[in-house]
Amino acid sequence: MDKKQFFRFVSIISIIAFVYFVLYVFASYIPNTTYDECYEFNTNEIGLINAIEKFKLGNPQFVAPQEFLAQKGAIRDSKYDSTKHLHEFIIYFKQENRIMGFKSEPQNNNSCEVALYALNQGPSFDNWKQLNRQLTRKETKVVKEEFEEQFLDKLGIQYKKEGNGTPIFYDWFH
Repeated sequence: MDKKQFFRFVSIISIIAFVYFVLYVFASYIPNTTYDECYEFNTNEIGLINAIEKFKLGNPQFVAPQEFLAQKGAIRDSKYDSTKHLHEFIIYFKQENRIMGFKSEPQNNNSCEVALYALNQGPSFDNWKQLNRQLTRKETKVVKEEFEEQFLDKLGIQYKKEGNGTPIFYDWFH
């Protein structure tokens, strides 16, 4: 390897290292960066909320236990935030003893976005972990599949996976 090739190699490695550094340091400051797993539903907000409530009525094993909901600071199921115009929900997976937090937000009159954002393992409220940030990609993938197969697919509404805004190679830094 001559000096010119060596210089190119070192330059490329330096540029790549700089890009990773910028992603690591500034990722949380980039607008619209999200670690949520997003899904777009072909229905309005009311249709989606009704489907979620109908699912929970027909499947009480997916409703969080009272001992969880009674804890100080626990997320209330079907909480509405009028300032942001979004609904926050929790779904309980009894066999796995875990609760998943997700929110819905209308995109327009005919579509609504659902964002799966966190997982709580066990009966205590203080075990929340953020998807794609505190869980690895592999762990997040398992959680997503469970959420999709056991819950979203059973709502009876067509949806499209939107993915997330996790910076490239984020797992390498955390």
